[in-house]
Amino acid sequence: MRSPDMAAPAHGEIQVWHVAVDAAADLSALSASERARAAMFRQPGDRARFTAARSALRTLLGLYLGVSPDAVPLVANAFGKPTLGGHCTTALQFNVSHSDARAAIALSCAPVGIDIEAWRADMTWTAWHDSAAVACNPDEMRWLSALAQRQPQDAMLAFLRLWTAKEACSKAVGTGLSAAPQSVRVALPACAACVPPLARAGADLRVWHIHDACGQPDHDTRYVASLATPLAAARVVHRQYPPRELPPRAGQPILPGLDAGPRSQRPCSTPPLGTTP
Repeated sequence: MRSPDMAAPAHGEIQVWHVAVDAAADLSALSASERARAAMFRQPGDRARFTAARSALRTLLGLYLGVSPDAVPLVANAFGKPTLGGHCTTALQFNVSHSDARAAIALSCAPVGIDIEAWRADMTWTAWHDSAAVACNPDEMRWLSALAQRQPQDAMLAFLRLWTAKEACSKAVGTGLSAAPQSVRVALPACAACVPPLARAGADLRVWHIHDACGQPDHDTRYVASLATPLAAARVVHRQYPPRELPPRAGQPILPGLDAGPRSQRPCSTPPLGTTP
């Protein structure tokens, strides 16, 4: 019987896998081009973050698709966002983010974006005010400035909430940081620690629902993370990588439809969710 950890995302479910990037990564899981890319990083920390996140992503996708990690057909769109290519016909979608010692991988049968940012003790609102002014629209800046007058650290946390929501939306759309952060319109949350409920992003200003993506059982406040999905009632499931049970690398896919079928008919564990608001 397969471990519950390795069940495919159910209808309306989003899996968030948390990865410790300081753990040894399996370099054999990477493609030849990714190993070459990893070798080009000058800073060991940057190399560790890339190899750990990409190794975990390939391992998870390989398990779901029934192929070896290095054989997962990853391609990049025009903005550099990794997607499944080749003859892969599963509806599975994913997104990855990493910061300092943590990475997060989101898996869903609907478009999804995720962003995680480290919140270090030396990050102050005064130092980040100018960056916030570039990323936020006037209404957002007025809200942040009002928070800063009462408690500067509240403003810093609130900015990270807004920033991760904006980046998660841009990554879900597929444009990433090529889109101006101010173009993502975030609904202001009730408090600095609250997750913004939704945002509008993309050329059509589509509504994206925002969720907290940290999911740490010990409530680690050193990170802020947000998840963006078009699903109004998504269930977010948090899991630690590696899973308790790693089945063989190649074999029967957890997700059906690896070899055939047009993209519009790609199955996940349930019917495609393209018509879900």
